[in-house]
Amino acid sequence: AVAFDSGNLTTRTRIPDWHAPEFRQLSATQNKVAENLVRRARQLESAQQAAARSEAELRLIAESCTDVIIRTDAGLRRRYVSAACREVLGYTPEELLGGHPSDTVHPEDWPIVEAALEQLRTDEQSPAIVYRFRHKSGAYLWIELRGRWLEGDQGYVVTLRDLIRREHAEEQLAEANRILQVLALQDPLTGLANRRAFDEALAREFRRAIREGSPLALVLIDADYFKTYNDIRGHRAGDAALCVISRAVKHGLQRPADFAARYGGEEFVVLLPDTDQNG
Repeated sequence: AVAFDSGNLTTRTRIPDWHAPEFRQLSATQNKVAENLVRRARQLESAQQAAARSEAELRLIAESCTDVIIRTDAGLRRRYVSAACREVLGYTPEELLGGHPSDTVHPEDWPIVEAALEQLRTDEQSPAIVYRFRHKSGAYLWIELRGRWLEGDQGYVVTLRDLIRREHAEEQLAEANRILQVLALQDPLTGLANRRAFDEALAREFRRAIREGSPLALVLIDADYFKTYNDIRGHRAGDAALCVISRAVKHGLQRPADFAARYGGEEFVVLLPDTDQNG
């Protein structure tokens, strides 16, 4: 009992058989209690380690997120603020910790934010709240807030997103997608459309020609003796020759609907809608 009291759970009692039965029973019970305590201590340690790993992973995710993640208590006092607040709001996490959201929300918008946060206590899902947040510079940003109320009156977890920054990021993403789409349909050497773009254009114009009963002409151009020229002059000169040919083909197009592409190697193709053989 003294060993248990000092925190030593490895000790065990050893009562010889000649002792009274009640002492032997007490000995067995103490040993069993000690084993249960050791097992539960190991389970608790394992659970604490798992919780620590989970907390570290969640913190890493929060710190890597471009949106600001905030954890508050039931009184709306901030208990955690992710590092993204530096980039989005201009504050360090330490400057916002312990503060109340009414300190940074535009006075005209606070009643809306307060009512929406109160609604989160009963609604598992609520629409995003858009309001003005005072940046550290003093200017107001339009912020989108989404959040959840934690069960057991533990407070809120909310995310803040700069709408202007988001809109700019979406524009950049759209432009990047547009450029990628162009590159996916363009021959990198000559700048003409590639074989994939030609296949799509041919299928499209062929369907239109059938639908309208109009002629469709196709011109296939092959650079003669190109392999010999390439072998003698080298690949760089061969590439330059292909670029000259592609410019000549492109400049020969007369109408917006005319379509030129690099068909493969030294072959080029021109698609001419509404054009008969003489044309």
